[in-house]
Amino acid sequence: MKNEITTVATPADFERHAASVAAGFAALSPQPPHRTFSPSVKMMEDGHPAEPQEESADQIVIRESGLVGRFELRWQLQADIEKLTGDLLTKKERAELLNLSAACDRLAAEVHKAGLIPVNAGKVALAWSAKNPGEIVPQDLIETASHGEELRRFAKSTAKIAAGIFFDEQCLPVIKGVFAKASEKLRDVVVDRVKREQAAFEQFAAVFHDGDEVAYSPSASLLRLMARRRQLLDNEVLRTSPPSIAASLQGIYKISQPQG
Repeated sequence: MKNEITTVATPADFERHAASVAAGFAALSPQPPHRTFSPSVKMMEDGHPAEPQEESADQIVIRESGLVGRFELRWQLQADIEKLTGDLLTKKERAELLNLSAACDRLAAEVHKAGLIPVNAGKVALAWSAKNPGEIVPQDLIETASHGEELRRFAKSTAKIAAGIFFDEQCLPVIKGVFAKASEKLRDVVVDRVKREQAAFEQFAAVFHDGDEVAYSPSASLLRLMARRRQLLDNEVLRTSPPSIAASLQGIYKISQPQG
């Protein structure tokens, strides 16, 4: 009789077999190497670290003021700081600003003039006869009026576009320069105001709060100052139609104020 040898598999054999199978699958579909990430690092979907977010103007104003917390500055009423900025510009800078403002006013006058172009024959005749009774209406006035509403609309649009181009190219850089100077000055005003308010609050609390824990909160006028500085940092220029430097600087710098 032939002797048969029976081999019994041990647990170690099963483990080696499982490891071999796993290695085969891994070779067919390799996995990217395991990476260890710090939980403080925010990752984007593509696996690269997210770019640090730039600090907003609101955050800058609050941080530099020395206050702690969140305050809604974007929708807050803005303080009038014209009394603080009377000496903001040099004589040369002020002269340049006045010249640009005068140019804006001339362009605005052209827009207004274009809106006065006559469009009705009856009104043209009546207006002429009232000033020049018994005289014939001039041919050029008749020809101008004959174009009617189309001429008025085209002339007004052309004047508005020209005023807008001048404002964007010549006036905006100067206005933003005023904003930058006013913002620097206002920063010191806000910091000083916070310190004085906190000191006054602590004195008041020591007398009237009887040991109760009451947190200081900025006054409404201080928040308006901070809101104005936020606007200056963001270069939010108020635009009118037609554009006006005086209107854009209203509440910030009064260009008509006398200079010493």
